[in-house]
Amino acid sequence: IDNHAFCGCSSLNAVTIPSSVQVIEDESFRGCSSLTSIIVESGNNVYDSRNNCNAIIETATNRLIAGCQNTIIPNDVAIIAGSAFRNQSNLTSITIPEGVTTIGDWSFAESGLTSIVIPNSVTNLGWAAFYGCTSLRSVVLPNSLDTIQAEMFVDCPVQSIFLPSSVKHIKNWGFWSTPLSQIYLTSPTPVTLETEEVFSSDILTCYMPTGTLQAYQSMPMWQNQRSLINFVEKDFSAK
Repeated sequence: IDNHAFCGCSSLNAVTIPSSVQVIEDESFRGCSSLTSIIVESGNNVYDSRNNCNAIIETATNRLIAGCQNTIIPNDVAIIAGSAFRNQSNLTSITIPEGVTTIGDWSFAESGLTSIVIPNSVTNLGWAAFYGCTSLRSVVLPNSLDTIQAEMFVDCPVQSIFLPSSVKHIKNWGFWSTPLSQIYLTSPTPVTLETEEVFSSDILTCYMPTGTLQAYQSMPMWQNQRSLINFVEKDFSAK
């Protein structure tokens, strides 16, 4: 099944993958927003839909390559492939189990998610993973994450976000076109910005650990945005 084979088939509501299918390329079912049922026939030696999960999983790698609004991600899935849930506008919530380590580029982009909790097992959160999720207001990030990748939250209505102390970098357009008004930067080492085009909020309050204000204000990418950002030191160890 070729890349984009059923892309944008918004009235398609059920898919059954025969046991004979050996190749399903990424984004084959992108934008099939009415999908409620995905079944891989038993006997397929490459793909499965284990535990009636309503998803296509590459058996050897435990990689989920396509899901829908009724997907329940099995506990043994390790990877959510790029664009696996892209354009699933009727997907409003999903549980990502502990054990998933990678969420690919554009994986949930332009979906209907309203909130997401990403488990601490995730170490790789891909570029534009939540791009265009125009209902996404609540995000919990894992304490294993090092980088907010480019365009990750573009056009998401997130107003406040807490970055775990593991986050050290924010890439281009990470929070572009969001109404972000508060960001909590808990790393004891100042978080670096890839470019000046990371935030587009009119006024943004950045909370950083006590004793790091001078370091932030001396970093060129932060310094160039001082007219838009209100820097506030905060003791994150206080209960």
